[in-house]
Amino acid sequence: MRRYLIILIAILVGLIVLVLIDKLANQTDPKKGLRNAHIWGATAALAVLAFGFYWLEMEAAAPTTDYIPAKVIDGQIVQPDFVPSDSDAQ
Repeated sequence: MRRYLIILIAILVGLIVLVLIDKLANQTDPKKGLRNAHIWGATAALAVLAFGFYWLEMEAAAPTTDYIPAKVIDGQIVQPDFVPSDSDAQ
């Protein structure tokens, strides 16, 4: 779900940058401003997208781990965890 939010935020940032630059550039040269607005808007969207996906990977577990789901033992919830897989021990 977070990746979709990051994509949505990246699109919104790109559109905001596009509109702001377009509004500012229309005061001087409308044709040149629109071209620059598209370039800077796309650049801002890609930068936010790259940072967002990098941030998601920082919190990800290593590919060589096993997931142990949450359990209820004696009425207590044991939190889920990621542990190194058995194949790593060799």
